[in-house]
Amino acid sequence: MEQIIGSEVDDLLAVAPLSEKDGEVFSLDFNAHKHHFCKKPLVEIRPPEGIPQVLRVKDFDMDGTYALLNVLSEEECKQIIALTERLGYKQTCVAGIAAQDQSLRGPDKVVWCADQRLVDSIFERCRPFLPPHVLDGRPLKAISPRFRCLRYRVGQHQLGPHKDRGLYPLSQVDEDGELRYDVAQDGSLSFMSFLIYLNEDFEGGETFFYAEPEKPEVDDEAPSEPDRPNKFVVGDIVSAVWSGDDDWYEATITAVHIDEDGDVTYDVRFNDDYQVRWICIIGTFA
Repeated sequence: MEQIIGSEVDDLLAVAPLSEKDGEVFSLDFNAHKHHFCKKPLVEIRPPEGIPQVLRVKDFDMDGTYALLNVLSEEECKQIIALTERLGYKQTCVAGIAAQDQSLRGPDKVVWCADQRLVDSIFERCRPFLPPHVLDGRPLKAISPRFRCLRYRVGQHQLGPHKDRGLYPLSQVDEDGELRYDVAQDGSLSFMSFLIYLNEDFEGGETFFYAEPEKPEVDDEAPSEPDRPNKFVVGDIVSAVWSGDDDWYEATITAVHIDEDGDVTYDVRFNDDYQVRWICIIGTFA
C-alpha cells in the first residue's frame, strides 16, 4: 500500500456524490463534509495467523466504557494514516474549547467511507468484547463504515465535553459509487461510540469520559424548582430564535455559560450560515 500511496493512489481515490436513492437528506453533519472512498481496497489487512490477541486492557468508571488493545497492527495503522493524509484533512471542527476562543484551533478532519472488508475485519476482531445488544435491546450488527478521522497537531485543542449525537443510519458508498445515507434500509441506527487510536508516539491527547451527574433526591412535599435550560451541552443540535424574530433555526451549541445566579446562556453556531452568535435556546429538535 505504501508504494501505491506514493505513485498511483490519486487514480483510486474519489469523492462520492450524494445519492438520490434515499430521497432528500437533511443532516448538517452528513451533508457538510465530502465523503471520500477508494475505488479498490488500499489497506492491506493482516491475515488471521498474524493477528495478536485482542485484549481488554482498561475499564473506565462508566458502564460500558472500556479500551481494547491490538485491534489493528502497527502496519495497518500506518497505512490508514498515510491514506487519510492523502485524502486531505481540513479544519472543519469548531466545538468545545476551540469554539469558545476563536484564536484556538480544533482538530483537522476527513470523512472516509472505508471498504467493507476492512470494516468487517475490525468488527470481527472486536466482537467478542462488544455487548450483544445495544442500549434499547437491539442486537448489535456492525460498526459504521463512515470513518470520521481526526488529526490533532501540537497547539490544536480538544472538542471539550460533548455528546455524540448517535442514531445515524448505516451510511456507505454503494456499488454505483454513490453515497447512501441509509444503505441498509432496515432501521439500523448507531447507538455507541467506537474510537480507534492510530498512533501512540505523543504526549497528552487523552480522551475524558464524563458521567451524568446524579440527581438529588426530591422531597415530594417541597415545591419543585422551575426547570432551567441547562440540560444542553456543547455539540447538541437545537432550535433557536433571535430576539424579536419569530423564525426558528437549527443551530449547534458551541459554548455554555452559567452566571453567579445560576442562569444559563449559550453560544450557538447557526447551521444555515455558519456564524457563531450569542443567543438563548428555546427548544430542541426531536
